[in-house]
Order: sequence, then structure tokens, then C-alpha cells
Amino acid sequence: MCHSSSSLEQQQQFIVGSGGASPLGNYQCDSSIALVMSAFQAMVHIEPNPDFIIFTGDDPPHVSTNELNRTLVLQSIQNVTNLITSHFPNIPIYPAIGKHQLYPGPNDWLFNNVSDMWSDLLTDQAQQTFKTGGYYTELVAPGQRIISLNTVFYYTYDVQCVNETDPGGQMAWLASTLSSAQSNNEKVWIIGHVPPGQNEKYDTPNFHAQFNDVFLSTFAKYSDVIVGHFYGHEHSDAFRLYYDSPQADFRSQPPTGVMFVAPSLTPWLNPYVPALPNNPSLRLYHYDPDAYLITDYDQYWSNLEQDIVEGAITWELEYRASEFFSTQSAGLNAQSMYKALQEMTINDTMLEMYTLYNSVSYESDDECDSVCRAVMLCSIAAPYTEQYGLFKQLLLLLLAIESMRRSKNLSMLASTAT
Repeated sequence: MCHSSSSLEQQQQFIVGSGGASPLGNYQCDSSIALVMSAFQAMVHIEPNPDFIIFTGDDPPHVSTNELNRTLVLQSIQNVTNLITSHFPNIPIYPAIGKHQLYPGPNDWLFNNVSDMWSDLLTDQAQQTFKTGGYYTELVAPGQRIISLNTVFYYTYDVQCVNETDPGGQMAWLASTLSSAQSNNEKVWIIGHVPPGQNEKYDTPNFHAQFNDVFLSTFAKYSDVIVGHFYGHEHSDAFRLYYDSPQADFRSQPPTGVMFVAPSLTPWLNPYVPALPNNPSLRLYHYDPDAYLITDYDQYWSNLEQDIVEGAITWELEYRASEFFSTQSAGLNAQSMYKALQEMTINDTMLEMYTLYNSVSYESDDECDSVCRAVMLCSIAAPYTEQYGLFKQLLLLLLAIESMRRSKNLSMLASTAT
């Protein structure tokens, strides 16, 4: 769906061209048909035979809930499912449920219908747990397991479960599933839609406070099992590091896990929050097929503004993770990404590039000031609720001291020059 703005100035800022929304897309719209088809064609061109596909949810349009109905939600999910399976026949697909798929009200109807819709994708056992709460696990290969979680249960804008302690029994099931995987010497990939921690684009928590820390603590003791987490939702490009305990000293103690938040194909600008839109994106992960560890990923993008001006959509490599984060042969794990975070705290150029990639190279004249820098770094390092607040206060203080030191040095240079 395409969205108008109450502000003419905002419309002129984000709508390219004089004719309103282009058939190729728009920064105030959901993905156009042309953009969606171009993305699938690009995916087939980049890697026609992937080992498997993970899809982290959200098919229905960004419209108010009174414009949605069950038929529209189910049709949206079916349309995207058909697109994936038709472009990648016979390729295993592991989906997760998204926030826009959960139409307000009890969701048994959704879990039952989508479970039937995905019957060719999921085993009978996976379908059973999906019907319980929209979550499941599948053995991808001997020794490699995917756990797909319904993190919309904990989302701050979802209030249906706010008074529950374990919606759908998911956390208890998750702990049991991880324990079994550990006993069987399996490596686990966690997928879901909404990531825990702080949304760096809006500086708001993604989860209700009573769920966030409990969710993260569920992964304690399983760092030898969990390879990584893979989420979407934010439309932006980010990663998170987490620890077994919210009391961990994140300034000196290496993390025990890493979460990757992939940006979206949809370039939609949230009209209710002062934040940048993003350019359309695709991501291809590389992994070691023997150890099931993530070795790299390639981030692709399309410059939507340029596409609209030129009348054609083009896709190109935006960056390669191993090169940008300097992980090289170490792969993408908690330790290598922790070193990348440490480098960003002292390397302003790297942090500026990370901020640019966060919106998929959407150019802005606005500078990432000290608050922006603190939010970017803290959202990576401190996903626990209290931990984030403390780290942000500390980092803002350190950045203020550094700014004063630089100003003093500039004043001294100016005095010397005169």
C-alpha cells in the first residue's frame, strides 16, 4: 500500500519525481509489484540453488488494523509463499510469523490456517507446535537445527499477551528444545521476526520489559549450541550482542551470542516517527556446511531514488560483512563481532559507515550526533533493559568529555595559529 503524508514538505523530501508514487516504488510505500518481482529475479540470479531459505515474516501491508481482515492477511501470506516456492522450487524454506500477520484478536485461526498453508514446508511435528503458538523447530540436516520463534508475543505494540508470563508456552518449549539440541550435539540457528533489545532507529524497546530479559536469559548455557539469531522487523541493518546475564560487564567481558537483524525489501518510511526510510535490500548468508557456523554474508541493495529517476531497478553488492567488520577467516560469531564493536567505539569512520548501512545507504544530510552514536553502539552492546540504560548514560558522558577535549584542542590550535 502507498501512504500519503500530512506534510507537503515531507512528501517532497521522500517522493522522487513530480508524479507522486512511481510504479517502481516509493519511500512512503510498501513494495511495488515491480520491486518485488525484481527482487526475486535478483535472488535467483545471485544464488539460484541455496541450501535453504529463511523468511522472517511480514507479508500484509502497512495499514491500520481497521483496513485489514482475515482474508487479506491470509491472501498476503499465500501470495508471498507462492512467490518463494515458484522461484525456488524444491528448496527448503523456513518461515517465521511476523507482526503484521497477527491480525488483532485471538490468533488460533491464523496459526491453524497458516500451518495448513505451509504444510509442504513443515513436518507434521512442526505444524503441531505452530498451531499451538506460531513456533516450531526443524532439523535442517544431521547436526543442524532451526528454531523459528513467534517473537510477536513480546512486541511492545502487541498488548494481547502483556499480562501473561509465557504466552503460548513458547519459552518453556524453547528451553526444552535447546536442551535436547545440546544433548544431541546439534548446532542451532534461531529465527524470528521482532528482535529483542532496543530498536536503534527509534531508540525504543522492541519487547515489553517483562519479556525482554527473560527471553535473553533463556539462551544462557547454550552458547556452545546456538550459532546465531536471525531477525527482521526493523527494516534496518544491525546486529546485537548478548550475554548469559544482564549483570555481565559488557565493557570488558566478551559476549556469548550474536543476533543479526537484516534490513527489508520494503522501503517504507514510518510516518509516525522521525527516522529515515531505507533502500530495498537482499541478504545472502554463507556458512560452513560441516560445522554449520556463519562465515560471511553479502548485503545487496537497490538505490530506489536512482531507480525511479532512471526508470529501472538495479541490484548491486552494498558490502560484504567479513570485509566491513574485518572478521576475515574468523567468521561471524560473538567474538569476532565483539571486536568489530570495539573498533567502532574508537573508529568514527567505521561507525559512520555502519550508520549509513543501517538505512541501506539511504543518504541523509543529518549528522549522527553524540546521541545517535550512543544509541547505535548501545543497541549492539546492551540488549538487556537496565543494561541498555546504564550503558547509554555512560557512553553519552564519555562522548561529551571527548567532545569537550576536541573543542579544547581546536581552541588551542586556533590560539597558536594567531
